[in-house]
Amino acid sequence: AVILALVIGLSSRFSGVVALPQDNPTAVLAVIVVSATASGELDVTPDQLFTSIVVIISISTLVGAVLFWLVGRFRLAVLAQYVPYPVVAGFLAATGWLLVKGSVGVMSGVAFDLGDLGSLRPVVDLLLPGVAFAIVLLVAGKLFDNVMVMPAIIVGSIGAFYAVLGLSGTSRDSAIDDGWLLEPFGGGMLLEPISPGDIEWSIVTGEVAGLGTVLVIAVISVLLNITALSSALGEEVDVDREMRLLGYANVPAAFGGSLIGYHYVSLSTLGRRMRGGGSTVAVVVAITCLAAMTVAAPALAYVPRFVLGGMVLFIGLGFLDDWLFQSIRKLSKGDLVVIAVILAVVELVGFIEGVAVGLVATIILFIVTYSKVSVVRHSFSGRELRSTVERRTSQQAQLEELRSGVLLLKLHGFVFFASTVGLLEEVKADLDEDDPPTHLILDFEHVTGLDTSALHGLAKLKSLTADRGVVLLYCSVAEPISAQFSEQSFLDGDASVELTFDSSDEALEWCEDDLLRRAGVEQSPDELTFDYVLRAMLESEAEMEIFESVLDTIEVEPGQTISAI
Repeated sequence: AVILALVIGLSSRFSGVVALPQDNPTAVLAVIVVSATASGELDVTPDQLFTSIVVIISISTLVGAVLFWLVGRFRLAVLAQYVPYPVVAGFLAATGWLLVKGSVGVMSGVAFDLGDLGSLRPVVDLLLPGVAFAIVLLVAGKLFDNVMVMPAIIVGSIGAFYAVLGLSGTSRDSAIDDGWLLEPFGGGMLLEPISPGDIEWSIVTGEVAGLGTVLVIAVISVLLNITALSSALGEEVDVDREMRLLGYANVPAAFGGSLIGYHYVSLSTLGRRMRGGGSTVAVVVAITCLAAMTVAAPALAYVPRFVLGGMVLFIGLGFLDDWLFQSIRKLSKGDLVVIAVILAVVELVGFIEGVAVGLVATIILFIVTYSKVSVVRHSFSGRELRSTVERRTSQQAQLEELRSGVLLLKLHGFVFFASTVGLLEEVKADLDEDDPPTHLILDFEHVTGLDTSALHGLAKLKSLTADRGVVLLYCSVAEPISAQFSEQSFLDGDASVELTFDSSDEALEWCEDDLLRRAGVEQSPDELTFDYVLRAMLESEAEMEIFESVLDTIEVEPGQTISAI
Protein backbone atom coordinates (compact mmCIF):
# COMPACT_ATOMS: atom_id res chain seq x y z
CA ALA A 1 0.00 0.00 0.00
CA VAL A 2 2.84 2.39 0.85
CA ILE A 3 4.65 1.73 -2.42
CA LEU A 4 1.48 2.02 -4.51
CA ALA A 5 0.44 5.26 -2.82
CA LEU A 6 3.85 6.88 -3.34
CA VAL A 7 4.63 5.70 -6.88
CA ILE A 8 1.21 6.47 -8.34
CA GLY A 9 0.50 9.53 -6.19
CA LEU A 10 3.82 11.18 -7.10
CA SER A 11 3.94 10.12 -10.75
CA SER A 12 0.31 10.11 -11.96
CA ARG A 13 -1.08 12.95 -14.06
CA PHE A 14 -4.11 12.94 -11.77
CA SER A 15 -3.71 15.57 -9.09
CA GLY A 16 -4.00 14.11 -5.60
CA VAL A 17 -4.81 10.59 -6.77
CA VAL A 18 -4.78 7.70 -4.27
CA ALA A 19 -3.72 4.21 -5.35
CA LEU A 20 -4.04 1.29 -2.95
CA PRO A 21 -4.57 -2.51 -3.03
CA GLN A 22 -8.08 -3.13 -4.34
CA ASP A 23 -10.81 -5.43 -3.11
CA ASN A 24 -12.45 -6.28 -6.47
CA PRO A 25 -10.25 -9.38 -7.02
CA THR A 26 -10.75 -10.46 -3.39
CA ALA A 27 -13.92 -12.46 -4.13
CA VAL A 28 -12.09 -14.62 -6.66
CA LEU A 29 -9.13 -15.04 -4.32
CA ALA A 30 -11.59 -16.11 -1.62
CA VAL A 31 -12.86 -18.82 -3.95
CA ILE A 32 -9.25 -19.91 -4.49
CA VAL A 33 -8.75 -20.13 -0.73
CA VAL A 34 -11.92 -22.17 -0.30
CA SER A 35 -10.87 -24.43 -3.17
CA ALA A 36 -7.49 -24.95 -1.58
CA THR A 37 -8.97 -25.99 1.76
CA ALA A 38 -12.26 -27.65 0.88
CA SER A 39 -10.94 -31.03 -0.18
CA GLY A 40 -9.24 -31.69 3.13
CA GLU A 41 -6.73 -33.96 1.39
CA LEU A 42 -3.77 -31.73 2.20
CA ASP A 43 -2.30 -32.00 5.68
CA VAL A 44 -1.15 -28.40 6.23
CA THR A 45 -0.95 -26.15 9.23
CA PRO A 46 -2.74 -22.76 9.35
CA ASP A 47 0.64 -21.03 8.96
CA GLN A 48 1.42 -23.05 5.83
CA LEU A 49 -2.00 -22.33 4.37
CA PHE A 50 -1.71 -18.61 5.13
CA THR A 51 1.80 -18.40 3.67
CA SER A 52 0.73 -20.28 0.51
CA ILE A 53 -2.22 -17.95 0.00
CA VAL A 54 0.10 -14.93 0.40
CA VAL A 55 2.34 -16.41 -2.31
CA ILE A 56 -0.68 -16.87 -4.61
CA ILE A 57 -1.64 -13.23 -3.98
CA SER A 58 1.93 -12.10 -4.71
CA ILE A 59 2.00 -14.09 -7.97
CA SER A 60 -1.32 -12.59 -9.06
CA THR A 61 -0.04 -9.08 -8.31
CA LEU A 62 3.23 -9.69 -10.16
CA VAL A 63 1.50 -11.10 -13.25
CA GLY A 64 -1.03 -8.27 -13.03
CA ALA A 65 1.84 -5.78 -13.04
CA VAL A 66 3.19 -7.28 -16.24
CA LEU A 67 -0.29 -7.26 -17.78
CA PHE A 68 -0.87 -3.61 -16.84
CA TRP A 69 2.46 -2.65 -18.39
CA LEU A 70 1.69 -4.54 -21.60
CA VAL A 71 -1.71 -2.85 -21.90
CA GLY A 72 -0.01 0.53 -21.59
CA ARG A 73 2.95 -0.40 -23.79
CA PHE A 74 0.79 -1.45 -26.72
CA ARG A 75 -1.72 1.36 -26.12
CA LEU A 76 -4.66 -0.97 -25.54
CA ALA A 77 -6.13 1.27 -22.85
CA VAL A 78 -7.83 3.28 -25.60
CA LEU A 79 -10.67 0.76 -25.29
CA ALA A 80 -11.66 2.45 -22.02
CA GLN A 81 -12.47 5.63 -23.95
CA TYR A 82 -15.30 3.80 -25.66
CA VAL A 83 -17.10 3.17 -22.38
CA PRO A 84 -20.39 5.12 -22.69
CA TYR A 85 -21.03 7.99 -20.27
CA PRO A 86 -24.17 6.38 -18.73
CA VAL A 87 -22.06 3.31 -17.84
CA VAL A 88 -19.42 5.50 -16.19
CA ALA A 89 -22.17 7.38 -14.33
CA GLY A 90 -23.78 4.09 -13.28
CA PHE A 91 -20.41 2.72 -12.17
CA LEU A 92 -19.78 5.77 -9.97
CA ALA A 93 -23.35 5.84 -8.65
CA ALA A 94 -23.05 2.14 -7.77
CA THR A 95 -19.75 2.89 -6.05
CA GLY A 96 -21.56 5.51 -4.00
CA TRP A 97 -24.36 3.11 -3.13
CA LEU A 98 -21.94 0.41 -1.94
CA LEU A 99 -20.13 3.01 0.17
CA VAL A 100 -23.43 4.07 1.74
CA LYS A 101 -24.21 0.43 2.56
CA GLY A 102 -20.71 -0.12 3.90
CA SER A 103 -20.91 2.95 6.09
CA VAL A 104 -23.86 1.43 7.97
CA GLY A 105 -21.74 -1.57 8.93
CA VAL A 106 -18.85 0.65 10.02
CA MET A 107 -21.08 2.81 12.22
CA SER A 108 -23.24 0.09 13.75
CA GLY A 109 -21.66 -3.28 13.08
CA VAL A 110 -24.90 -4.38 11.39
CA ALA A 111 -24.86 -5.16 7.68
CA PHE A 112 -27.23 -3.10 5.52
CA ASP A 113 -29.79 -5.30 3.73
CA LEU A 114 -32.68 -3.82 1.74
CA GLY A 115 -34.66 -6.96 2.44
CA ASP A 116 -34.22 -6.67 6.19
CA LEU A 117 -34.36 -3.00 7.12
CA GLY A 118 -35.94 -3.92 10.44
CA SER A 119 -32.55 -5.12 11.67
CA LEU A 120 -31.37 -1.48 11.74
CA ARG A 121 -33.96 -0.35 14.32
CA PRO A 122 -31.88 -1.33 17.37
CA VAL A 123 -28.86 0.64 16.09
CA VAL A 124 -30.60 3.84 14.93
CA ASP A 125 -28.94 5.76 17.76
CA LEU A 126 -25.52 4.68 16.42
CA LEU A 127 -26.42 5.71 12.85
CA LEU A 128 -27.94 9.15 13.39
CA PRO A 129 -24.70 10.90 14.52
CA GLY A 130 -22.84 9.45 11.54
CA VAL A 131 -25.58 10.55 9.12
CA ALA A 132 -25.55 14.06 10.62
CA PHE A 133 -21.73 14.11 10.45
CA ALA A 134 -21.77 13.10 6.76
CA ILE A 135 -24.39 15.72 5.86
CA VAL A 136 -22.40 18.43 7.64
CA LEU A 137 -19.29 17.43 5.67
CA LEU A 138 -21.25 17.39 2.41
CA VAL A 139 -22.76 20.84 2.99
CA ALA A 140 -19.48 22.31 4.24
CA GLY A 141 -17.68 20.99 1.16
CA LYS A 142 -20.10 22.91 -1.07
CA LEU A 143 -20.11 26.11 0.96
CA PHE A 144 -16.43 26.51 1.88
CA ASP A 145 -13.24 26.25 -0.19
CA ASN A 146 -10.78 26.38 2.71
CA VAL A 147 -8.72 23.19 2.93
CA MET A 148 -8.84 23.22 6.76
CA VAL A 149 -12.65 23.16 7.06
CA MET A 150 -13.14 19.40 6.83
CA PRO A 151 -10.19 18.41 9.03
CA ALA A 152 -11.53 20.89 11.60
CA ILE A 153 -14.97 19.25 11.47
CA ILE A 154 -13.44 15.79 11.90
CA VAL A 155 -11.23 16.80 14.84
CA GLY A 156 -14.07 18.79 16.38
CA SER A 157 -16.44 15.80 16.12
CA ILE A 158 -13.95 13.50 17.83
CA GLY A 159 -13.39 16.09 20.55
CA ALA A 160 -17.13 16.57 21.03
CA PHE A 161 -17.59 12.79 21.33
CA TYR A 162 -15.05 12.48 24.13
CA ALA A 163 -16.47 15.57 25.80
CA VAL A 164 -19.89 13.90 25.90
CA LEU A 165 -18.30 10.71 27.27
CA GLY A 166 -16.65 12.71 30.04
CA LEU A 167 -19.74 14.68 30.93
CA SER A 168 -21.92 11.57 31.00
CA GLY A 169 -19.39 9.59 33.02
CA THR A 170 -19.21 6.84 30.36
CA SER A 171 -15.98 4.88 30.32
CA ARG A 172 -14.16 3.92 27.11
CA ASP A 173 -14.88 0.23 27.76
CA SER A 174 -18.59 1.00 28.03
CA ALA A 175 -18.45 2.99 24.79
CA ILE A 176 -16.85 -0.02 23.11
CA ASP A 177 -19.53 -2.34 24.51
CA ASP A 178 -22.29 0.04 23.35
CA GLY A 179 -20.84 0.10 19.80
CA TRP A 180 -19.50 3.68 19.76
CA LEU A 181 -15.85 2.64 19.46
CA LEU A 182 -14.02 -0.19 17.71
CA GLU A 183 -12.46 -3.05 19.62
CA PRO A 184 -8.72 -2.54 20.31
CA PHE A 185 -6.47 -3.93 17.58
CA GLY A 186 -3.74 -5.18 19.88
CA GLY A 187 -0.18 -4.04 20.09
CA GLY A 188 1.50 -6.11 17.39
CA MET A 189 2.55 -4.99 13.94
CA LEU A 190 0.20 -5.67 11.03
CA LEU A 191 3.24 -6.22 8.81
CA GLU A 192 4.86 -9.56 9.57
CA PRO A 193 7.45 -11.48 7.49
CA ILE A 194 6.62 -14.94 6.15
CA SER A 195 8.80 -18.02 6.29
CA PRO A 196 9.69 -19.65 2.93
CA GLY A 197 9.66 -23.00 4.69
CA ASP A 198 5.92 -22.63 5.32
CA ILE A 199 5.05 -22.46 1.61
CA GLU A 200 3.03 -25.49 0.44
CA TRP A 201 3.83 -25.46 -3.29
CA SER A 202 1.15 -27.99 -4.16
CA ILE A 203 -1.48 -25.43 -3.09
CA VAL A 204 0.22 -22.65 -5.08
CA THR A 205 0.57 -24.64 -8.31
CA GLY A 206 -2.91 -26.12 -7.98
CA GLU A 207 -4.62 -22.72 -7.80
CA VAL A 208 -2.57 -20.73 -10.34
CA ALA A 209 -5.14 -21.49 -13.06
CA GLY A 210 -7.75 -19.49 -11.17
CA LEU A 211 -5.64 -16.35 -11.38
CA GLY A 212 -6.85 -15.69 -14.93
CA THR A 213 -10.19 -14.53 -13.58
CA VAL A 214 -8.46 -12.27 -11.05
CA LEU A 215 -6.42 -10.64 -13.82
CA VAL A 216 -9.43 -10.09 -16.09
CA ILE A 217 -11.37 -8.45 -13.25
CA ALA A 218 -8.34 -6.32 -12.37
CA VAL A 219 -7.81 -5.02 -15.92
CA ILE A 220 -11.50 -4.21 -16.37
CA SER A 221 -11.68 -2.55 -12.97
CA VAL A 222 -8.60 -0.40 -13.41
CA LEU A 223 -9.75 0.85 -16.82
CA LEU A 224 -13.16 1.67 -15.39
CA ASN A 225 -11.59 3.38 -12.38
CA ILE A 226 -9.31 5.55 -14.49
CA THR A 227 -12.18 6.49 -16.80
CA ALA A 228 -14.39 7.23 -13.81
CA LEU A 229 -11.68 9.32 -12.14
CA SER A 230 -11.22 11.33 -15.32
CA SER A 231 -14.93 12.16 -15.24
CA ALA A 232 -15.15 12.69 -11.48
CA LEU A 233 -12.08 14.95 -11.28
CA GLY A 234 -12.62 16.62 -14.65
CA GLU A 235 -9.08 15.80 -15.80
CA GLU A 236 -7.87 14.21 -19.02
CA VAL A 237 -4.87 11.91 -18.69
CA ASP A 238 -2.87 9.50 -20.83
CA VAL A 239 -4.48 6.21 -19.75
CA ASP A 240 -1.68 4.15 -21.31
CA ARG A 241 0.89 6.02 -19.22
CA GLU A 242 -1.17 5.37 -16.09
CA MET A 243 -1.25 1.66 -16.94
CA ARG A 244 2.52 1.55 -17.33
CA LEU A 245 2.92 3.30 -13.98
CA LEU A 246 0.69 0.69 -12.37
CA GLY A 247 2.88 -2.00 -13.87
CA TYR A 248 5.98 -0.46 -12.29
CA ALA A 249 4.28 0.12 -8.91
CA ASN A 250 2.80 -3.36 -8.55
CA VAL A 251 6.13 -5.18 -9.00
CA PRO A 252 7.61 -4.17 -5.61
CA ALA A 253 4.12 -4.35 -4.07
CA ALA A 254 3.92 -8.01 -5.16
CA PHE A 255 7.03 -8.86 -3.17
CA GLY A 256 5.39 -7.30 -0.13
CA GLY A 257 2.43 -9.68 -0.42
CA SER A 258 0.05 -6.98 -1.60
CA LEU A 259 -3.15 -7.48 -3.55
CA ILE A 260 -3.25 -5.94 -7.03
CA GLY A 261 -3.41 -2.18 -6.59
CA TYR A 262 -4.57 0.70 -8.74
CA HIS A 263 -6.37 4.04 -8.59
CA TYR A 264 -8.90 4.32 -5.77
CA VAL A 265 -11.91 6.33 -6.96
CA SER A 266 -13.55 7.02 -3.60
CA LEU A 267 -10.40 8.06 -1.69
CA SER A 268 -9.10 10.13 -4.62
CA THR A 269 -12.41 11.96 -4.70
CA LEU A 270 -12.32 12.38 -0.91
CA GLY A 271 -8.97 14.10 -1.17
CA ARG A 272 -10.36 16.47 -3.77
CA ARG A 273 -13.47 17.18 -1.68
CA MET A 274 -11.22 18.00 1.27
CA ARG A 275 -9.39 20.45 -1.02
CA GLY A 276 -6.28 18.31 -1.04
CA GLY A 277 -4.13 17.98 -4.14
CA GLY A 278 -0.71 17.38 -5.58
CA SER A 279 1.80 15.12 -3.89
CA THR A 280 0.57 15.98 -0.37
CA VAL A 281 -2.28 13.46 -0.55
CA ALA A 282 0.03 10.65 -1.67
CA VAL A 283 2.55 11.33 1.10
CA VAL A 284 -0.15 11.52 3.79
CA VAL A 285 -1.75 8.26 2.61
CA ALA A 286 1.62 6.48 2.48
CA ILE A 287 2.61 7.67 5.97
CA THR A 288 -0.78 6.66 7.36
CA CYS A 289 -0.55 3.16 5.84
CA LEU A 290 3.02 2.72 7.08
CA ALA A 291 2.05 3.84 10.57
CA ALA A 292 -0.96 1.51 10.61
CA MET A 293 1.21 -1.45 9.63
CA THR A 294 3.87 -0.72 12.23
CA VAL A 295 2.99 1.20 15.37
CA ALA A 296 -0.26 3.17 15.03
CA ALA A 297 -2.86 0.46 14.47
CA PRO A 298 -4.18 0.64 18.07
CA ALA A 299 -4.86 4.38 17.64
CA LEU A 300 -7.73 3.61 15.25
CA ALA A 301 -9.68 2.20 18.18
CA TYR A 302 -9.91 5.71 19.66
CA VAL A 303 -11.73 7.17 16.63
CA PRO A 304 -15.53 7.02 17.09
CA ARG A 305 -17.28 4.66 14.72
CA PHE A 306 -19.72 7.34 13.64
CA VAL A 307 -16.74 9.44 12.41
CA LEU A 308 -15.21 6.53 10.49
CA GLY A 309 -18.57 5.46 9.06
CA GLY A 310 -19.64 9.05 8.50
CA MET A 311 -16.57 9.65 6.33
CA VAL A 312 -17.49 6.63 4.22
CA LEU A 313 -21.12 7.81 4.07
CA PHE A 314 -19.93 11.30 3.07
CA ILE A 315 -18.02 9.87 0.10
CA GLY A 316 -20.95 7.65 -0.91
CA LEU A 317 -23.50 10.48 -0.73
CA GLY A 318 -21.16 12.64 -2.80
CA PHE A 319 -21.04 10.01 -5.52
CA LEU A 320 -24.82 9.53 -5.47
CA ASP A 321 -25.37 13.29 -5.62
CA ASP A 322 -22.95 13.83 -8.52
CA TRP A 323 -23.80 10.80 -10.63
CA LEU A 324 -27.40 9.87 -9.79
CA PHE A 325 -29.40 12.82 -8.45
CA GLN A 326 -27.79 15.43 -10.69
CA SER A 327 -28.02 13.06 -13.67
CA ILE A 328 -31.82 13.12 -13.31
CA ARG A 329 -31.76 16.74 -14.45
CA LYS A 330 -29.10 16.32 -17.11
CA LEU A 331 -29.54 12.98 -18.86
CA SER A 332 -32.25 11.46 -21.03
CA LYS A 333 -34.72 8.89 -19.72
CA GLY A 334 -32.92 6.12 -21.58
CA ASP A 335 -29.58 6.99 -19.94
CA LEU A 336 -31.25 7.14 -16.54
CA VAL A 337 -32.67 3.66 -17.13
CA VAL A 338 -29.13 2.40 -17.80
CA ILE A 339 -27.89 3.92 -14.52
CA ALA A 340 -30.84 2.41 -12.64
CA VAL A 341 -30.21 -1.02 -14.20
CA ILE A 342 -26.55 -0.90 -13.18
CA LEU A 343 -27.50 0.02 -9.61
CA ALA A 344 -30.06 -2.79 -9.43
CA VAL A 345 -27.68 -5.45 -10.78
CA VAL A 346 -24.84 -4.28 -8.51
CA GLU A 347 -27.18 -4.57 -5.51
CA LEU A 348 -28.63 -7.95 -6.49
CA VAL A 349 -25.70 -9.69 -8.21
CA GLY A 350 -22.34 -7.96 -8.19
CA PHE A 351 -20.23 -5.02 -9.28
CA ILE A 352 -18.63 -6.34 -12.46
CA GLU A 353 -21.94 -7.91 -13.50
CA GLY A 354 -23.64 -4.54 -13.05
CA VAL A 355 -21.16 -2.80 -15.33
CA ALA A 356 -21.45 -5.59 -17.91
CA VAL A 357 -25.25 -5.39 -17.93
CA GLY A 358 -24.97 -1.61 -18.18
CA LEU A 359 -22.79 -1.93 -21.27
CA VAL A 360 -25.29 -4.32 -22.85
CA ALA A 361 -28.18 -2.00 -21.97
CA THR A 362 -26.33 0.97 -23.48
CA ILE A 363 -25.67 -0.94 -26.70
CA ILE A 364 -29.33 -1.91 -26.94
CA LEU A 365 -30.35 1.69 -26.25
CA PHE A 366 -27.96 2.90 -28.96
CA ILE A 367 -29.30 0.41 -31.49
CA VAL A 368 -32.91 1.34 -30.74
CA THR A 369 -32.16 5.09 -30.83
CA TYR A 370 -30.00 4.96 -33.96
CA SER A 371 -32.49 2.76 -35.77
CA LYS A 372 -35.04 5.57 -35.41
CA VAL A 373 -32.74 7.83 -37.44
CA SER A 374 -33.79 7.20 -41.02
CA VAL A 375 -31.02 6.03 -43.30
CA VAL A 376 -32.85 7.91 -46.09
CA ARG A 377 -31.40 11.41 -46.23
CA HIS A 378 -33.64 12.62 -49.08
CA SER A 379 -36.53 11.11 -51.02
CA PHE A 380 -37.42 12.34 -54.52
CA SER A 381 -39.99 11.33 -57.06
CA GLY A 382 -39.32 11.55 -60.79
CA ARG A 383 -41.38 14.75 -60.88
CA GLU A 384 -39.11 16.45 -58.35
CA LEU A 385 -35.81 15.30 -59.80
CA ARG A 386 -35.12 14.49 -63.45
CA SER A 387 -32.08 13.68 -65.53
CA THR A 388 -30.10 16.36 -67.38
CA VAL A 389 -30.72 14.69 -70.75
CA GLU A 390 -32.27 17.06 -73.30
CA ARG A 391 -35.37 15.50 -74.83
CA ARG A 392 -37.83 16.50 -77.51
CA THR A 393 -40.98 18.29 -76.51
CA SER A 394 -43.16 15.26 -77.20
CA GLN A 395 -41.04 13.08 -74.90
CA GLN A 396 -41.02 15.74 -72.18
CA ALA A 397 -44.81 15.87 -72.27
CA GLN A 398 -45.03 12.08 -72.09
CA LEU A 399 -42.58 11.89 -69.18
CA GLU A 400 -44.54 14.48 -67.18
CA GLU A 401 -47.28 11.86 -66.91
CA LEU A 402 -44.90 8.95 -66.21
CA ARG A 403 -42.21 10.38 -63.91
CA SER A 404 -44.21 9.66 -60.75
CA GLY A 405 -43.23 6.04 -61.29
CA VAL A 406 -39.62 6.82 -60.31
CA LEU A 407 -38.56 6.97 -56.64
CA LEU A 408 -35.00 8.05 -55.74
CA LEU A 409 -33.81 7.47 -52.15
CA LYS A 410 -30.52 9.10 -51.17
CA LEU A 411 -29.02 7.05 -48.33
CA HIS A 412 -26.40 8.29 -45.86
CA GLY A 413 -24.19 7.25 -42.96
CA PHE A 414 -23.23 3.75 -41.90
CA VAL A 415 -26.02 1.33 -42.73
CA PHE A 416 -26.45 -1.49 -40.22
CA PHE A 417 -29.14 -4.06 -39.56
CA ALA A 418 -31.44 -1.75 -37.61
CA SER A 419 -31.20 0.89 -40.35
CA THR A 420 -32.40 -1.50 -43.03
CA VAL A 421 -35.46 -2.33 -40.95
CA GLY A 422 -36.56 1.29 -41.24
CA LEU A 423 -35.62 1.36 -44.94
CA LEU A 424 -37.74 -1.73 -45.65
CA GLU A 425 -40.71 -0.23 -43.82
CA GLU A 426 -40.39 3.04 -45.77
CA VAL A 427 -40.20 1.26 -49.13
CA LYS A 428 -43.14 -1.00 -48.24
CA ALA A 429 -45.18 2.10 -47.37
CA ASP A 430 -44.34 3.64 -50.76
CA LEU A 431 -45.20 0.42 -52.61
CA ASP A 432 -48.54 0.14 -50.80
CA GLU A 433 -49.73 3.53 -52.04
CA ASP A 434 -52.46 3.85 -54.66
CA ASP A 435 -49.93 4.92 -57.30
CA PRO A 436 -46.78 2.97 -56.36
CA PRO A 437 -43.44 3.56 -58.08
CA THR A 438 -42.29 1.23 -60.84
CA HIS A 439 -38.59 2.15 -60.54
CA LEU A 440 -36.64 2.44 -57.25
CA ILE A 441 -33.18 4.03 -57.20
CA LEU A 442 -30.94 3.70 -54.14
CA ASP A 443 -28.20 6.34 -54.12
CA PHE A 444 -25.14 5.27 -52.05
CA GLU A 445 -23.10 8.43 -52.62
CA HIS A 446 -23.12 9.40 -48.91
CA VAL A 447 -23.02 5.87 -47.45
CA THR A 448 -19.83 5.23 -45.49
CA GLY A 449 -20.24 1.47 -45.07
CA LEU A 450 -22.53 -1.48 -44.44
CA ASP A 451 -22.43 -4.48 -42.15
CA THR A 452 -23.41 -8.02 -43.10
CA SER A 453 -26.86 -7.71 -41.58
CA ALA A 454 -27.49 -4.56 -43.63
CA LEU A 455 -26.53 -6.47 -46.78
CA HIS A 456 -29.04 -9.13 -45.82
CA GLY A 457 -31.64 -6.40 -45.37
CA LEU A 458 -30.87 -5.08 -48.87
CA ALA A 459 -31.22 -8.64 -50.19
CA LYS A 460 -34.72 -8.69 -48.67
CA LEU A 461 -35.43 -5.33 -50.32
CA LYS A 462 -34.28 -6.74 -53.63
CA SER A 463 -36.65 -9.69 -53.19
CA LEU A 464 -39.50 -7.36 -52.20
CA THR A 465 -39.13 -5.17 -55.29
CA ALA A 466 -38.89 -8.24 -57.53
CA ASP A 467 -42.12 -9.61 -56.09
CA ARG A 468 -43.87 -6.27 -56.66
CA GLY A 469 -42.53 -5.92 -60.21
CA VAL A 470 -40.46 -2.87 -59.32
CA VAL A 471 -37.14 -2.24 -61.07
CA LEU A 472 -34.34 -1.76 -58.49
CA LEU A 473 -31.30 0.33 -59.39
CA TYR A 474 -28.15 1.33 -57.49
CA CYS A 475 -25.99 4.36 -58.13
CA SER A 476 -22.83 6.01 -56.76
CA VAL A 477 -21.69 2.78 -55.09
CA ALA A 478 -18.15 3.03 -53.66
CA GLU A 479 -15.72 0.28 -54.57
CA PRO A 480 -15.53 -1.33 -51.07
CA ILE A 481 -19.32 -1.48 -50.86
CA SER A 482 -19.55 -2.84 -54.39
CA ALA A 483 -17.12 -5.59 -53.39
CA GLN A 484 -19.38 -6.45 -50.43
CA PHE A 485 -22.35 -6.77 -52.79
CA SER A 486 -20.51 -9.24 -55.00
CA GLU A 487 -18.73 -11.23 -52.28
CA GLN A 488 -21.48 -11.82 -49.71
CA SER A 489 -24.60 -13.85 -50.38
CA PHE A 490 -27.30 -15.47 -48.25
CA LEU A 491 -29.67 -18.42 -48.46
CA ASP A 492 -32.39 -16.10 -49.71
CA GLY A 493 -30.17 -14.36 -52.28
CA ASP A 494 -27.72 -11.48 -52.38
CA ALA A 495 -27.91 -7.69 -52.47
CA SER A 496 -26.26 -7.10 -55.86
CA VAL A 497 -28.25 -5.76 -58.82
CA GLU A 498 -27.40 -5.60 -62.50
CA LEU A 499 -28.58 -2.03 -62.95
CA THR A 500 -25.79 -0.11 -61.22
CA PHE A 501 -24.78 3.36 -62.38
CA ASP A 502 -22.00 5.81 -61.57
CA SER A 503 -24.36 8.67 -60.73
CA SER A 504 -27.98 9.37 -59.91
CA ASP A 505 -28.29 11.33 -63.16
CA GLU A 506 -27.40 8.25 -65.20
CA ALA A 507 -29.85 6.12 -63.20
CA LEU A 508 -32.62 8.69 -63.74
CA GLU A 509 -31.85 8.79 -67.46
CA TRP A 510 -32.17 5.01 -67.70
CA CYS A 511 -35.47 5.06 -65.81
CA GLU A 512 -36.87 7.78 -68.09
CA ASP A 513 -35.84 5.82 -71.17
CA ASP A 514 -37.47 2.70 -69.73
CA LEU A 515 -40.67 4.60 -68.94
CA LEU A 516 -40.81 5.83 -72.54
CA ARG A 517 -40.22 2.33 -73.89
CA ARG A 518 -42.96 0.91 -71.68
CA ALA A 519 -45.31 3.67 -72.91
CA GLY A 520 -44.56 2.71 -76.50
CA VAL A 521 -42.81 5.96 -77.30
CA GLU A 522 -40.23 5.22 -79.94
CA GLN A 523 -37.44 7.67 -80.45
CA SER A 524 -37.66 8.68 -84.13
CA PRO A 525 -34.51 10.00 -85.82
CA ASP A 526 -35.70 13.61 -85.60
CA GLU A 527 -36.34 13.22 -81.88
CA LEU A 528 -33.08 11.57 -80.90
CA THR A 529 -30.76 13.51 -78.64
CA PHE A 530 -27.33 14.55 -79.80
CA ASP A 531 -25.60 12.22 -77.36
CA TYR A 532 -27.76 9.30 -78.47
CA VAL A 533 -26.95 9.82 -82.14
CA LEU A 534 -23.25 10.38 -81.41
CA ARG A 535 -22.95 7.16 -79.38
CA ALA A 536 -24.62 5.23 -82.20
CA MET A 537 -22.16 6.59 -84.77
CA LEU A 538 -18.93 6.14 -82.82
CA GLU A 539 -17.51 2.82 -81.68
CA SER A 540 -16.13 3.73 -78.23
CA GLU A 541 -16.23 6.27 -75.45
CA ALA A 542 -12.67 7.28 -76.31
CA GLU A 543 -13.68 8.24 -79.84
CA MET A 544 -16.64 10.19 -78.46
CA GLU A 545 -14.38 12.12 -76.07
CA ILE A 546 -12.01 12.98 -78.94
CA PHE A 547 -14.89 14.15 -81.11
CA GLU A 548 -16.44 16.25 -78.35
CA SER A 549 -13.07 17.86 -77.54
CA VAL A 550 -13.08 19.74 -80.87
CA LEU A 551 -16.64 21.00 -80.48
CA ASP A 552 -17.66 24.38 -79.09
CA THR A 553 -20.94 25.17 -77.37
CA ILE A 554 -22.77 28.17 -78.86
CA GLU A 555 -25.90 29.59 -77.29
CA VAL A 556 -28.40 31.13 -79.73
CA GLU A 557 -31.74 32.82 -79.43
CA PRO A 558 -34.90 31.33 -80.98
CA GLY A 559 -35.09 32.28 -84.69
CA GLN A 560 -31.44 33.26 -84.86
CA THR A 561 -29.58 32.06 -87.99
CA ILE A 562 -26.79 29.64 -87.11
CA SER A 563 -25.21 29.29 -90.54
CA ALA A 564 -25.90 30.68 -93.98
CA ILE A 565 -24.42 29.28 -97.17
